[in-house]
Amino acid sequence: MDALKLAFDTIIVGALALPWLALIIDFYLFSRGESFKVLSPLQQAGSAVPQAVSAVLLFTAAYFLGAAVSRISGDLFNDDDLGQGVTEDRIRAEVYCNPANLPPSVKPFEFCRGANRLIGARKAFDQQEAEVLLQGSDKIETISQLHAQISVLRGATLNGLLVCILCVFGICGRLKGWNRLWALIPIAGLSGLAAHAILGHLGHMTAADLPFTESTLVAVALAGCLVLPRGAPDRKYGAGLLLSLLLTGLGFCAWCWTEVLYDQQVLHSSYALTMAAPGKQVPAP
Repeated sequence: MDALKLAFDTIIVGALALPWLALIIDFYLFSRGESFKVLSPLQQAGSAVPQAVSAVLLFTAAYFLGAAVSRISGDLFNDDDLGQGVTEDRIRAEVYCNPANLPPSVKPFEFCRGANRLIGARKAFDQQEAEVLLQGSDKIETISQLHAQISVLRGATLNGLLVCILCVFGICGRLKGWNRLWALIPIAGLSGLAAHAILGHLGHMTAADLPFTESTLVAVALAGCLVLPRGAPDRKYGAGLLLSLLLTGLGFCAWCWTEVLYDQQVLHSSYALTMAAPGKQVPAP
């Protein structure tokens, strides 16, 4: 139970990855002329395996998917090479450089007036977050909850985005004849975006900044190629697209606001700890 509690947010993200994983398997089986019979082999295998072993395997699979999606979503929402206007660093810089978010006795940070405000905000945040986390989990319950919510919302948004893309492939796959080639448009778009971002990575690629998101885009584009030969099975892709678009947009907006709340909480908690320490002065920003 303790292990499940510690990995609860990762398990949730892994469970939310099951829809797009099922869609990819569905496309693959249909492209081979087979029906979607993923659940029946699992049920047969589950009947031959002890319940405890099945629970461990299910937990391991969900944790693996959740951990992978969490890492990829962290790269997605903080990758300037993809040309997105809202990233984790940009939100953090807005929080740290907005005088309204600073405690009354603190002057604005010097890096806010320079060109490296994103890097300066990240360094200041990392230091303050480390100071706050050292206080122990019993004293930072609110911050811990916000951090878990960020991980879940970020992963859920990525899962929803993947479902949206695969539903578009499914809609194209249900078309007849040459009309099915409309699927080449999202395939080419994903591949082009991934190639552009990978080229941007080449100049500053490090072991800590590998193109995880770009590789995922290429993999999804390859999954879309499965619908070209034989099409896609008869599913309600339109309804799935609308629902996933709604949930993806909701998750993205919720992540942005939770990121702001988390950064504000770390900023104020750090200065509260500094002021409460006897004989300790507030560091110059």
